[in-house]
Amino acid sequence: MIAVKENRQSLEQKIVELVSEYQALKIEQVEKYFGLPSETIAKAFRMLVKKGRVVLEQDTGVIKVSKGIKEDEKQILSFWLVLDFLEDCDFHGAAHFPLVLEMYRSGSVYSVFYCMEGDELVICRSIQPLQQSICF
Repeated sequence: MIAVKENRQSLEQKIVELVSEYQALKIEQVEKYFGLPSETIAKAFRMLVKKGRVVLEQDTGVIKVSKGIKEDEKQILSFWLVLDFLEDCDFHGAAHFPLVLEMYRSGSVYSVFYCMEGDELVICRSIQPLQQSICF
């Protein structure tokens, strides 16, 4: 889980923390997350790649925590929600199936499910045990 507002780490540490939480994100998502000039982010990316802390795949536009990681398209697409609500978000993080990610805003928890057309039944069956263990 990543704290959005109270973070005193360096930019490089923050990038590693973010990418480690989600394993892989679009480069433009990381740029938007930090809201800094592209040159500043690009410099931090170069330093992290040089140190072996992240892997940049320019052809796909993805930054990964390591070379062997396969990006989770559902998580990458769902991360745009974090970016949309970043100003009001207190914490966010990756979650376990059937959830994709969770956000905490103003004392409320928002669980994000990603469902492609045709997967509705699988998601419904996965959610049923959650409904019994937590309040929906």
